[in-house]
Amino acid sequence: MKTSILLLRLGGVVNLLIGILHIGFWGLFDWPEELAKLSVDNSNIVQMLNLFSIVFFFYTAFILIFMPGKLLINTAGRIFIGMFAVLYLARLAMEFYFPNGSIGFAIFMVVTISFFVLPLSKTKNLSYAN
Repeated sequence: MKTSILLLRLGGVVNLLIGILHIGFWGLFDWPEELAKLSVDNSNIVQMLNLFSIVFFFYTAFILIFMPGKLLINTAGRIFIGMFAVLYLARLAMEFYFPNGSIGFAIFMVVTISFFVLPLSKTKNLSYAN
């Protein structure tokens, strides 16, 4: 159980780091110049999706870091954990679907997926809450 909690907290740290990375997208990808090439609607959609992603990753990081045991003991929590396994598995697939994929990033995704899959495979109907 302690290993599962540690893995989920590591998954939370990954979500926190991804949220921080998304904050930097405007500068990293030169969005002021690049998004100006899009229509106003498309530029707004890209920026709104990114802002939504930031909120999502910070919120879920909080839950994963501070309440991992509660996620493991009930069906809704286990579905929440499974959602991350699917989310990061889809992101791994996209790494190879879209051009300029990175093997290093793909390996990072496999490790991240394990943070969610392993706790699900190790716990069953527990009454432990953390």
